Amino acid sequence: MIGEGCYGKVYRGSRISDKKKVAIKTVNLAEHNEREDLEFIDHELKISQLLKHERIIDCLDIYKKSNHYYFVTELIEDGDLDKLIREQGPLEEF
Repeated sequence: MIGEGCYGKVYRGSRISDKKKVAIKTVNLAEHNEREDLEFIDHELKISQLLKHERIIDCLDIYKKSNHYYFVTELIEDGDLDKLIREQGPLEEF
């Protein structure tokens, strides 16, 4: 496990086809049965698929299996944004 948030855990993985390193965010829907939580997760799913920008990690794929969502994104090595901001201060806008 490389990270954890209020909706799930993030693991390091690699894509089988080309061995590209990826991050896999897992969301257990059974743990989030409040309507607001489910709406937020659904909203995040839709936005993740639409956002395309050089400064935003790319959502490579999304899987749903029984009560779990799996968000597969680019992996940014040493990509802890909170830690970076605490150590270096606010980041410049581009």
